[in-house]
Amino acid sequence: MRMLLLHFFAFFLVHNYALAQPAIDVSTERELRELEKLKNGDTGPKDFLSGTGIRLSTKYFKGEILVYDCVDRHFVCTSLESATECREERDRFLAKNRFELPCAPIKGFKSHEECSEEQYKRVHDIPDRVWCFNEKKLRF
Repeated sequence: MRMLLLHFFAFFLVHNYALAQPAIDVSTERELRELEKLKNGDTGPKDFLSGTGIRLSTKYFKGEILVYDCVDRHFVCTSLESATECREERDRFLAKNRFELPCAPIKGFKSHEECSEEQYKRVHDIPDRVWCFNEKKLRF
């Protein structure tokens, strides 16, 4: 009985200690890179300087490149930097020979407005999800 009480007390202490720890600040990789750049005296990414640095989600900033997010299944008009991150992540998945890919840069436009028009058109179509799969692993 004493041993059972001792185990319960130890569990209670460990559990309460874990709950008492301060919350961890979870930031996106891009936010961490931006903070590091600011510490080094960099003025920030070009999309912020051009005024398109409006955050659309944790992954994307407003811009003129149409991207299809295969994970969340939606189109988004995003910045060059966000589209580049998408391309790099896609390349990492291809290098690992993964079947499903995270996203697909579709097309670049002259302005966000043109991109938004194309996004609106494509939202109402059933998306061709072939962009989301590794062509080398497709079997018919």
